[in-house]
Amino acid sequence: MTFSISRTTAAMSTKSSFYNTMQWNLRSFHKSSSFGIENNLLVSCAEMSRRNYATTIQAPIEQDKFFNREREIKALTTMLKMKPQLSIVSGPVNSGKTSLLLKILRDISENNKRPVLHIDLRERSFNTVDSFASSLDREMSSWMDQFAEVARRLQLDTSGYGFNLQASLVDKKSDLLPIDRINNLFEAMSKQLPPHSWWSGTQSPILFIDEASRMRILLKDKYGHDALTNMFEWFVRNTKQHHRFHVVLGSSDSFFHLWVQKYIGSSRFTSYVIGDLPRDEAERFWKERVITQLDFIRPELPPPNFTDAYSVCGGNMFLLEKYFGQYVQKIDGKFHKEDFFLLGAERSKLINALFKNGNGSPSSHTENGNPIWTREQLILVMKELVNSDSGFLIYEDLCKEVGQSVVDALIDYNLLHLRPSRNFAYDLPEYDAEKAVLTAETPSSFVAMKKLLKDIEQCKI
Repeated sequence: MTFSISRTTAAMSTKSSFYNTMQWNLRSFHKSSSFGIENNLLVSCAEMSRRNYATTIQAPIEQDKFFNREREIKALTTMLKMKPQLSIVSGPVNSGKTSLLLKILRDISENNKRPVLHIDLRERSFNTVDSFASSLDREMSSWMDQFAEVARRLQLDTSGYGFNLQASLVDKKSDLLPIDRINNLFEAMSKQLPPHSWWSGTQSPILFIDEASRMRILLKDKYGHDALTNMFEWFVRNTKQHHRFHVVLGSSDSFFHLWVQKYIGSSRFTSYVIGDLPRDEAERFWKERVITQLDFIRPELPPPNFTDAYSVCGGNMFLLEKYFGQYVQKIDGKFHKEDFFLLGAERSKLINALFKNGNGSPSSHTENGNPIWTREQLILVMKELVNSDSGFLIYEDLCKEVGQSVVDALIDYNLLHLRPSRNFAYDLPEYDAEKAVLTAETPSSFVAMKKLLKDIEQCKI
């Protein structure tokens, strides 16, 4: 999926009660008499027409639909104007990371004419290195089309730079090993990509891969580890070393930070966390965007209590809307915070963890097919978290107490959420910015932990 500056059609659709999306149908550039470009600039129109396929992207379209995200928008936009770097953007599930990034990238693509490629791995079907290479070939080819189009529009001269945008990126020879195919892709891209000096100041291209943690599935392929190692090294070379383009990896899986560290270390990428809303901003959101819907849906009902909603949803806008949705669906209008749907799901997950039911976990965090923590360790961690005045634990302190492998396993199983950075996270009390912290996976999980510990103390479990 790509952003392109050659937009042809636009269609409106509704994503939620307060988000809209714009869908662009984008087509690769075809021969047109409107471009009188000399032969020495770029590939010919005929060469460009080889990639005749459409891609689609969805992005929110109205600035005011982003409730109080001005700080994050300004900071991320500034980061993308600096020298290219490899960045990981994470945060709580449904905190609005993807919508925020797509808004920023769409504005950059439209206003600054920068080539932006968005690859959403949720919409890509792959489970082998070979299928992943084929998918990347299609995506990267469309990116090259954007480079060519930007060059045409801005009258950029490519002579003397020693790159081209012509050939298919992946060698289609059937006798190639999958690892060779993907390595050839990276090599071909390196030859085709323009150098940093070709772009004007802050106009470096951007590659955004959403739900990047899905790449872990490649480890099931015997070539997967080597392919991932080569890919992350390629990212580093083209960001930190050659400054060719930005790479932004988005993920709701906080373990992704630790996983990437195993390949390239922690000093070669920058972590950003998009947090939920702090309480005062969440209450504003509740009053201005949520309960105002009551007049249109169930005007006879009194508005639900914000304090009750916040106690199980925190400042997560998605969950606050879900809470409101459950409230208005109750025929008799009687709804208690204990009825919130996510509480039961989080309790079930914790009970499974307590009895060490694996549920398809990564082998590195299992022992004889079971998670590596003990019942006593999990109870200890839950007690320390719910009794913490700040609502979080320091990662390194907990590692010293129960062992890093146990802590990493709890993160990997989505029982704890890792925040490696305080960047853009305003929903937690102030803490040492140099230290990573751990929270419950969701506010509902925090509440479920309290109730489960009480049941354990009363010998009900």
